[in-house]
Amino acid sequence: MKKFRRSFGKTTTFKHMFMPFLIPLLLFFIFYDYNLNLVAWCYLLLVVLIFLIALIFQLFYIVLEDNFFVIKNGICPFLYEKHFYKDVEKVNIKRLGGMAPPYIQVITKKNRKHAWKYIIDLVAPKEYDKLVEVIKSKGVVVDNENLVNWN
Repeated sequence: MKKFRRSFGKTTTFKHMFMPFLIPLLLFFIFYDYNLNLVAWCYLLLVVLIFLIALIFQLFYIVLEDNFFVIKNGICPFLYEKHFYKDVEKVNIKRLGGMAPPYIQVITKKNRKHAWKYIIDLVAPKEYDKLVEVIKSKGVVVDNENLVNWN
């Protein structure tokens, strides 16, 4: 079993999404008096909930076994997808560009048209090459477009 995972504090999501959102929010709570009306608190709560939901869907990592691999969520472990190598037709591991973290998309023989894209921000950039090599060694075609170590 090989687990491709890094800590949350080293992810792109933490550096460029979580911290810029968290610091102004903490400063707001520290320096603002608490005389806000209910509507303002509801809007603030709604913004925080939307942010947390978006955060959940960016933190996936990969566990490789001998016969299968698992794409697993780092926050909600019950969100995972298991793929056997014999059923996989192609794996796309791509970065869209800019500071966007890469995603993995698994195209299986059974479901070629509807394949989810999982953002794998919990995988360390220095391990991308090793991850691609291991998946290719199992006989799976891997498309790793624009996947460079820039972190």
